Amino acid sequence: MQQFGVEVNRGPAGNQTYTIYSNRRYASPGEIFVEGDASSASYFLAAGAIGGGPVRVLGMGTDSIQGDKKFAVALKEMGAIIDASDNWTEASAPLDKLKGINLDCNHIPDAAMTLAILALFARAQQHLEISPVGASKKLTASPLWQPSYAKLALLLKKVRITSPSHRQRN
Repeated sequence: MQQFGVEVNRGPAGNQTYTIYSNRRYASPGEIFVEGDASSASYFLAAGAIGGGPVRVLGMGTDSIQGDKKFAVALKEMGAIIDASDNWTEASAPLDKLKGINLDCNHIPDAAMTLAILALFARAQQHLEISPVGASKKLTASPLWQPSYAKLALLLKKVRITSPSHRQRN
């Protein structure tokens, strides 16, 4: 609201009270930045990490308020070259292959599946873990899914992926 000229006063810390004075009018800031979807951005950043790159995603950078912006941190841990600014993130392939990582993906549940695919390009075993709580973020939003999800939660424990160069031969 402040970007549009309306002053908002927040109450004391821990209190969810806001004061907005009457007779205030919104004013156009002229130009406003609208952040892109960080989950969708993960596909393009992954492409940069495996395809050479650089691939730059505009509208999702270090100032993003979305949790899936941490996907870029996981890419960097895998060895990808990551560069970022307040409103863009760029990924390039490492000089060597990506390396496998062990990561609890509960903080990036929507981007976890993109990391699972990246494991196929890693030079070592990769272990990704996501709890039923993280995986169900969208499933449990609908009351229709809740009974089925209770059964699914018992089955879903861990996603473990082994990169092709480390698969056991039969």
